[in-house]
Amino acid sequence: MHFIKSMKRGGGAKCASYKKNKSPKCIDQSGCKWVVKRGCKSVIKQKKKVEPPKKKAATIPKKSQKQQVFPKIKLDKYSLGKHGYKNTETLTENQRHNAINSAIGEYGAKPVLGKIGLLKTLHKYKKPELSRKYYDNMVWLREKYDGPPHFKQPYEKSALFRK
Repeated sequence: MHFIKSMKRGGGAKCASYKKNKSPKCIDQSGCKWVVKRGCKSVIKQKKKVEPPKKKAATIPKKSQKQQVFPKIKLDKYSLGKHGYKNTETLTENQRHNAINSAIGEYGAKPVLGKIGLLKTLHKYKKPELSRKYYDNMVWLREKYDGPPHFKQPYEKSALFRK
């Protein structure tokens, strides 16, 4: 009866009943092999476990027409300075505004706003008073050059607008 059950299972249980040193020994049986710490096992090749395919690393999606690409704002040493926007701590408000208007003639309103924003962030902790002047200049620029063709949205919807 025991032999019939082992045959139904594919012969694996047949080898499991044998011992290492007591007869009938595992080594003496055909199709059986002694495995340390596991006992007598069948020599019949078992199916190898199939590992699932490895996932590929996350890829960056390609730029589609819907994704908005922001241009890099380049702030070199003389981009605003050649228009008179230098030593801004000593300049009056009208002098700063005239310099901004001159720079907008060359670069456009949006790039100049970005350049002033970079200056504001640069001086945020070391010279907070100067950073506040830059912020005021950004607000003035955004109010004066409101809407198209300079900006897509009105000033009231911009991040600079405060209620």
